[in-house]
Amino acid sequence: MKRRIVTLVVGVILVVVVSYGVYLGVPRHDYFIDRIGDIRDVEVIEEERPIDRSYSVRLRSSTGLEVNMRVLRPEVDVGDKVPLVLVLGGQETGKDAIDLLGNADGIAFAAIDYPYYGDKDLDGFWKSIYAVPDVQRAFLDSPPAVSLALTWLLEQDWIDPERAELAGVSLGVPFALAAGALDERFSRVWMLHGGGDNLAWVSHAARRHIDNDFLRNMTARLALFAVHGNSFEPQRWIPEIAPRPLIMVAARDDDYVPREAQIPLEEAARSPNIELIWTDGRHIGPNRGNELQQLLAIVRNRVLGPESRVTGPVHPIESLQWVAPDSGALVELPDLNDIDAYLRLEIVDTFGSGLDLLLANDAMIDRIVATIDNLPRSHVAERVRPIGRLNSTFETSAAGEAAILDPANFERYRVLVDMLVLADPDTVVDLYRRYYPLLQKSYESLGYPQGYFNDRVVAVIDHLLETPVPEEPLRLIRPHVLFEFEDPELEALSSGQKFLLRMGSENAARTKQALDALRSRIAASD
Repeated sequence: MKRRIVTLVVGVILVVVVSYGVYLGVPRHDYFIDRIGDIRDVEVIEEERPIDRSYSVRLRSSTGLEVNMRVLRPEVDVGDKVPLVLVLGGQETGKDAIDLLGNADGIAFAAIDYPYYGDKDLDGFWKSIYAVPDVQRAFLDSPPAVSLALTWLLEQDWIDPERAELAGVSLGVPFALAAGALDERFSRVWMLHGGGDNLAWVSHAARRHIDNDFLRNMTARLALFAVHGNSFEPQRWIPEIAPRPLIMVAARDDDYVPREAQIPLEEAARSPNIELIWTDGRHIGPNRGNELQQLLAIVRNRVLGPESRVTGPVHPIESLQWVAPDSGALVELPDLNDIDAYLRLEIVDTFGSGLDLLLANDAMIDRIVATIDNLPRSHVAERVRPIGRLNSTFETSAAGEAAILDPANFERYRVLVDMLVLADPDTVVDLYRRYYPLLQKSYESLGYPQGYFNDRVVAVIDHLLETPVPEEPLRLIRPHVLFEFEDPELEALSSGQKFLLRMGSENAARTKQALDALRSRIAASD
């Protein structure tokens, strides 16, 4: 009798568990749509930024759904409209992904928090168990939160409703796929460093805590079962995005998404509306500047319009064979990931030993390419620059109630300018040509598969040569932490042009002269 009761109880439990799993495993089309509701309350707080306009936005819908969002708006003329990229990223980053984007550069960016309102301190087994309902609710509310955010964004007269794109990043990929599949207002959907198999992804993440393969796999299944089952399995939602385009970007050395979770991406890429782009490097993260710059360049390139190289490069350049130092034997050019030591030695040999302590220790090729590519833009992230900060401090002088750029500040840059001017331009160009294959490879990986890096270098040099020569001293203001040029036209210049202004007119003139000499050696005859 007792055995029958135990069997019956176990059977009932299994039925309940299986039924619950089936319930969780069904895509929630109706729930997702009904949960959006209508916007009932909007709270907008404008944030202070040096160039673009930024907002913190809180939305409340008629269903009780709340969305916390940050929006980065580029400067646009009245009546103009810009494309939108709505970002659903990692759990910790959330809406603060906006801080990682630099400046807008012609695109409106928005990022939202996951609608999770439970205990954020989940250290411990029982805390994690108690948080399951809150986590499940947050996951199920994420797609409708995306759609609610899009509704408000499309009401802004400076956003082009025909060019609204959704980017799921890392953890946000499964939820962005569901939202993108259900909300046809998105013209294109992005999967950035996400996996195509949730079970493989979660099981891989658990490897640091569980050594046994069987236990790790079962734990991953239970975790998925507990929070949402298969409701967000990428392979369920990817086909529903068609015929709209889906772009998947995967990292070759991803340390977060395992290879088995990337295989479904390759299979999905056989569909005509789906494109798979591979990038070098690891999984994206807040402190991984090279990976971040690669993804930003890819997205910006596609959203604003890619470079075209249909007719070939405008300024073709011939690469040189690489010769090992102090050796007459030709050797194969080292791989992109192993080049730093060689390149540092040659840069120091070409420009002088004073540069040695300023050079970055890793990813030199990627840093050089990313920095050159970003000089005509409004911001170059410090973490991707090949040269670090100068030891001396930024100097200003008082001029009444304002500040001016102190001439003593120009001495900070004189050493660098001397190194550039005194270097033999033919030797510099030979160095450039010797490493050009790797520079080109890095440029393509940055998001320009059809681009030609030397064309970009010539265009950037031309841009820098057009830097205005304002009357000195230059007046400064300090609305926030950093100083800005008082003249709004000067403050609106690119990061590269403002760098020339900060070094002073004499240093800038000498730098332009050196750049012009390099241009004449790498550019086709005009």
